[in-house]
Amino acid sequence: MMKHVYLLLFMLIGANSFSQIPEFEFQLYFEDAAGNKDTITLGYDPSALETINPQFGEVNIKTTPIDTASLDVRATEGLISPGDDQFNFKKRIIPYDCAVEKLGSPIPIQIFTNHWPVNISWNKGTEFWDTCRQSSIFTSYHPGGWWDVGAPSHLKLYMNNITNQPITFYDNSFVPDYGYIDEEGNKITMFWFAFVKDFSQFVGSLSSFNPEGNKIGPYPNPFENSFNLPEDISPSKIQIRDIRGSKIEFEQKGNSINLINCNPGIYFLSFIANKQLYNFKIIKQ
Repeated sequence: MMKHVYLLLFMLIGANSFSQIPEFEFQLYFEDAAGNKDTITLGYDPSALETINPQFGEVNIKTTPIDTASLDVRATEGLISPGDDQFNFKKRIIPYDCAVEKLGSPIPIQIFTNHWPVNISWNKGTEFWDTCRQSSIFTSYHPGGWWDVGAPSHLKLYMNNITNQPITFYDNSFVPDYGYIDEEGNKITMFWFAFVKDFSQFVGSLSSFNPEGNKIGPYPNPFENSFNLPEDISPSKIQIRDIRGSKIEFEQKGNSINLINCNPGIYFLSFIANKQLYNFKIIKQ
């Protein structure tokens, strides 16, 4: 009898020694337009590695095929070039020490679905009011340009938002560096998450870079059949895409853009002006 008790104690102690609890972790919940759901867990610990952390329950699922019949969301470790990663995770714990760092390494989030848009939600309590993560963010903006360049879908979510409703966001993959086609031909959209204490080291701030409020943007917006761009910016390489990333044909007369043959809805406008790429969400009524 005592032998069995000792064996049980040994197994429990051994299991606990290989299953550590990180300093912080939480879940992100996703649901696409067809009702498919997926969940990932993100967190941090000062002792975590940039590669893989089995002690915190990380498992590399890189070789697991994308679930093309559903919604597939994964965290990765490849930061700059989409698809340039060795690890995929459903649980990702990064090294981050709030006492000495302003933010942890941004975590790339890759999303596959055939049914955009996607809703995101999380436990919107006070856990993100903590000083160490008070400016944490889920975003479509590439970390290589926070916040001095635009992003296709203009998604910038502070995690300390306590609104109880899920937040809807759109495909981000139709601009280079924001998505890729994997070896099986699946279109993968990239987003990024970061645990942030202080964003002051970046150009501007999350609230100060707002293309829709910039004088360079389209007007009126929303619009009925056409909108205008300011006459003094000389835009080039104008593109308009729908929420699925498909190119939309349009008529241009000077700086007036006509979408008379398009259905009402949300579209994404991009163009070059002053040697900079601008992206805007536009709404046809």
